[in-house]
Amino acid sequence: MTANGTFAKTQPSDPVQTCTVHNGSGVMDKADVSNIIVSCSQAGRFAYVANQLSNDLSAYAIDADGALTPIAGSPVAATGTAPASLAVDPNGRFTPGGGALAVSGASVAAGTFPIGFVLDPSGQFAYAANDNSGDISGYAVDATTGALSPISHSPFAAGSEPRAIAID
Repeated sequence: MTANGTFAKTQPSDPVQTCTVHNGSGVMDKADVSNIIVSCSQAGRFAYVANQLSNDLSAYAIDADGALTPIAGSPVAATGTAPASLAVDPNGRFTPGGGALAVSGASVAAGTFPIGFVLDPSGQFAYAANDNSGDISGYAVDATTGALSPISHSPFAAGSEPRAIAID
């Protein structure tokens, strides 16, 4: 967002986003401003589906009315068996312009039967809920390649049979 003094003037246009400012007004008293939150979102362009029994991933383009159109070259074979979950970088860094999927990078270890997967809103960290091992694997996401590497102290203990994970 471009700022003009104390308020947001225009919304981002490349890509088109809608941004809101929280705690954007008040009085400064010779101190740093630390409680302003800017949240931006954009309309989804692509949808992806993990097809568990066929061991592949499907990709679709989303039109302005919300209809899905299959993307050429879809489905793409997954690098493991029985994919149950997937996540897309919230910043769109690794989604090509046409939305097509391609296998890249090396596989990384997870716990037993990883079934839930999520990326944090910044796209810096990824987590897998491991159903049979009762834990959560944590990964750092390489900002250039998207490659995952285990983070320190991973895996993290969870309850019995964790199946889904979400980040606020």
